[in-house]
Amino acid sequence: MYSIIVNSIDAQKLERLERNLVHVLRDAEWELVHIPDAKSMCDGYNRGLIQAHGEHLIFCHDDIEFLADSIHSQLAYAFQYSDLFGILGSRVMCSANWMRSCQPHTLGYIVQLSESGHQKIVLCGLEDTLMFGAQALDGVMIGCHRRVAEQLQWDEQTFDGWHGYDVDFSYRAFQAGFNIAVVGFLPLIHYSTATFQSPDFQKYETAFGLKFPSIN
Repeated sequence: MYSIIVNSIDAQKLERLERNLVHVLRDAEWELVHIPDAKSMCDGYNRGLIQAHGEHLIFCHDDIEFLADSIHSQLAYAFQYSDLFGILGSRVMCSANWMRSCQPHTLGYIVQLSESGHQKIVLCGLEDTLMFGAQALDGVMIGCHRRVAEQLQWDEQTFDGWHGYDVDFSYRAFQAGFNIAVVGFLPLIHYSTATFQSPDFQKYETAFGLKFPSIN
């Protein structure tokens, strides 16, 4: 069973996501675990973990849409061969902004659509359908086994906002020896653009650097 865990205060975004999931997971057993009042991404994800019934967990943003007709077989494959996976990431951890590691270390691809309607494809690197050795994953979508999430938990003390939670979680998974992968077969649209330059992101990039000083 898949448990899709989402923090959302936007009814329209949540409804669009749920319609998409009904279609792409129509041949699978799944549930949507919605946290409407999360104080932070980590707070909501930890609470969602407690509420979830599935062994296969997917933590994702509310403003995404899977482009495949079905994603059940793709998810089953990713869960079978990895402990933790995402659609974007890097094999080298350099900071909370994982994209700074640049190619050939960055992996995955995504379609971004801004509020103004500007669309772009962000191609970070594709080697195979399942690319192993990642140290960092982008938080737009992270899948993991329940045992991984229960062991690691989301660090809501350090990352008490909306940034940094993803690289912290995935890097601690790497440190713990889990098998982390980036998938190349889950195309999706993210109805947003990166905010790596915002003051809020930079605040949590600093917090990440203080937590893992050996990276800098």
